[in-house]
Amino acid sequence: MPQLTLRQYTQPDCGTCRAGLMILKSMNIKVELVDVTQDPVARQFMDDNRYTGTPSYAVVNSDGQVVIDLPNSDLQAHWYGNRIDLIKKWAEHLTPARKVQKAA
Repeated sequence: MPQLTLRQYTQPDCGTCRAGLMILKSMNIKVELVDVTQDPVARQFMDDNRYTGTPSYAVVNSDGQVVIDLPNSDLQAHWYGNRIDLIKKWAEHLTPARKVQKAA
């Protein structure tokens, strides 16, 4: 399976978005942040999928495209909100975050 990343559609001062990032960090999941107030393509994605708020998430491939070839039928490629159930199902397929080594 190609390298997959979780994209979080966010906006400034979104407390729920920050909470989601903390969860993802604790699960060692790499996340790409996209500010929907600054990115018209991201805003269109939200509108097209009738997502009315942030955070919203999409699993993207190495080309930045939302995946359409799902590893199994129990997964969905994008969703609204901090759906821990979906994040856990995707965790084994997602790129892990890099651990930063502390200087000695």
